[in-house]
Amino acid sequence: MSGQPGSMSPVDLRTLVTQTSERFKHTLVDRTLALTVTPHLLIKGDANQLIRLLTIFLENAVAYSDADIEVQLQQTSTGVRLTIADHGIGIPSENQDKIFERFFRGDHSRHGTGTGLAIAKSIADTHQAAILVESTPETGTRFTILFPLS
Repeated sequence: MSGQPGSMSPVDLRTLVTQTSERFKHTLVDRTLALTVTPHLLIKGDANQLIRLLTIFLENAVAYSDADIEVQLQQTSTGVRLTIADHGIGIPSENQDKIFERFFRGDHSRHGTGTGLAIAKSIADTHQAAILVESTPETGTRFTILFPLS
C-alpha cells in the first residue's frame, strides 16, 4: 500500500496540521473548520505522509458532512492526539470495524474508491499511531489519531 514513509525525522505537527487545515478552510462553503492546536508538538515522522493522512480525514469530513468540521491537536501524558470530527452522515456500528479495509465502501458512500482510510491506517501504522473511531449515524464521526511522543 502507498502509506510507506520516506525519511523519518522530527516533524512540528502543530505547523503541519495548521497549514493543511488552513488549505481546507478555503474549500468550505457556508461552514467552518474550527482548529484548536497546542504549540510545539514534535513527533518523529514523514511530513509528506502525515499531510496525506490528515488530508484523507479532512476530505472525508468535507465529503460526508454539510456541517462544521473540528480539528484538535493536543499533547497527552503518553503522546499526541489529533482529532478530526464532523457532524455528517456517520458510520453504522456494523461497518466501523471494516472502514480501514481496502476498497470497503459503506452503503451511504457517495465518494471515492474505498482506499483512503486503508492508506491512512497504513500511514498511521508506520508512525506507530493508533486510529480510533466514534460515530453515530445521522450525528457525525470523530476520528482520533494517537501518536507516540518521540
